[in-house]
Amino acid sequence: MTLDRISRPGQGPARHRQGLTRQYDPDHRLQPPGRSGTADTPQFPGTVAAAFTRLNATAAARFGVGSDRFAGLVGMAPEHLANDRYRTPASTNIRIWELMIAQAPWHEVSLHMAYQSTLGALGLWDYLITQAPTPLEGLRDAARFVATVADAGTEGLGIEEEGSTSPSATSTPPT
Repeated sequence: MTLDRISRPGQGPARHRQGLTRQYDPDHRLQPPGRSGTADTPQFPGTVAAAFTRLNATAAARFGVGSDRFAGLVGMAPEHLANDRYRTPASTNIRIWELMIAQAPWHEVSLHMAYQSTLGALGLWDYLITQAPTPLEGLRDAARFVATVADAGTEGLGIEEEGSTSPSATSTPPT
């Protein structure tokens, strides 16, 4: 299983509009066919789930980063963080990570994030793996819906079986 950056050859760096996106927004953009996720999964490039941002903010506090250092970032208002229908800009989360790795090595921050991500911390997405008939089926479901927690514009989850990527087992677009 890999978490890959989605490449965009010839387009240069991806640029995303800043601000909050509501998952139930009637004007949301559905992901085009051939991209990660399913046609009925809303995609909001440049944003991540508020639950993920809450995890990052909690971890930052544990690493000694004062909330005053990131409280003014877009999406950090308590009413946004408490609402799982909001998505915060990926840039907000990147900034929080930058503040954390200024306090501790990247691998230490990563391990801490993995340990604090208890089942349910990322909402129903967490349960896809544990509630599936097999772990592989759960991972396939998680790959289809990775955009519910991650930045649909840059993140994808691919599954390789027996050393080769099968079209039915991957959610990342072909390059």
